[in-house]
Amino acid sequence: YQVVEVSQNNNYISTVTRNGDTFTITNTLKWSAVKTSADDTNVGLSGAEFELKNTDNTVIATGESVDGGAITWNPKTVNGENVNLNTLDGTFKIYETKAPAGYMKNDSGWTVVFENGLLKSLDGAESSTEDGTKIKASAATGVVITLTNQKVYTLPSTGGSGIYWYMIGG
Repeated sequence: YQVVEVSQNNNYISTVTRNGDTFTITNTLKWSAVKTSADDTNVGLSGAEFELKNTDNTVIATGESVDGGAITWNPKTVNGENVNLNTLDGTFKIYETKAPAGYMKNDSGWTVVFENGLLKSLDGAESSTEDGTKIKASAATGVVITLTNQKVYTLPSTGGSGIYWYMIGG
């Protein structure tokens, strides 16, 4: 006999474990991250670069936001082993190494906690991590971490000619 899962959503990682004659299929919701503007528009931002570090401050993956703000991750090799981002366990920190053009870089980073490959959130509802990072989870999208940036503040131009006419007249 063979057990085959015929309708698998691409937002899940399926694993099969065997205990005697019993097979258990476990589907774990995949996680992803999106870079957006912190204003009310929530526009996806491209051009941001990131590092995902473990508690030893070792870089386990690098990432870059592309069109629409989706972050593509490139896992690293740590201690001779390739890092699998879908099986993370413990506390990790996402650091922004380069901000998108026109936005301020987040220097404090974002803390994320995984348990057996699953990003901890509240039963699929929108929740926040300790530092205010938004997390949304659903079967249609997977678990999505929203990382935001503030726009760079610029002083308005007053349009005045300054002190030049006074200097010339003097």
